[in-house]
Amino acid sequence: MPQATELAILPLLPDVDITTPGSQGHTVINGMIETLVQQTGYLGIHYGRQHESPDNLVLAIDWNSIKSHKDFEQTEAYLPFVQKIGTIMSGPVQMRHAEFRAPLATAAVAPIVELLTLYFPDHVDRINVDTTLVEFIQTLVDNAKGFVGYTTGWVAEELEHEKIEGKARAYAVAIGWESLEAHMAYRDTQTFKDNIVKVRAIAKGLTVYHVEFIKA
Repeated sequence: MPQATELAILPLLPDVDITTPGSQGHTVINGMIETLVQQTGYLGIHYGRQHESPDNLVLAIDWNSIKSHKDFEQTEAYLPFVQKIGTIMSGPVQMRHAEFRAPLATAAVAPIVELLTLYFPDHVDRINVDTTLVEFIQTLVDNAKGFVGYTTGWVAEELEHEKIEGKARAYAVAIGWESLEAHMAYRDTQTFKDNIVKVRAIAKGLTVYHVEFIKA
């Protein structure tokens, strides 16, 4: 089975502090990582708040396979793990697995990472999607100032999307930037505007946000 990155969005309670040593949030995050490190198939984690919605904490947990994550969910350690994290959350977690072609770290070494998710009908031509996205990103690589690195991959799970009848498939893109300003500047270029049209022509929906990841 291919390596997989568990992408989870955790809505945090107001005023949760995950960076100050000794704070409840910091203690919970450290405990979470300590538990993960002990699990078979765990490869590493990046985490950070969404720039656009700071009360959302993004976890990107690398596993050697989805099965390893599922096996962890069946261990005695899992329920206390979930309960502890729940003490700093304000609502349910959103979770999926992306099978990135290159490790997330390829992008997450950057000071800030753009996480883009594109949604398609279940019957989509995956080769066409791959080709379109590769061309879009290659243009970015060739032209964008402040670009650091990227990775892409299909999301393993079938999802729901308001613009898609039936099950949806999702394609995840992580792009590292030297700064948020660098990304915004590229979006203002004619090159970007000309090329994003091709992506929007095949995607039924998309979401994008930015994270300043911490590697643990």
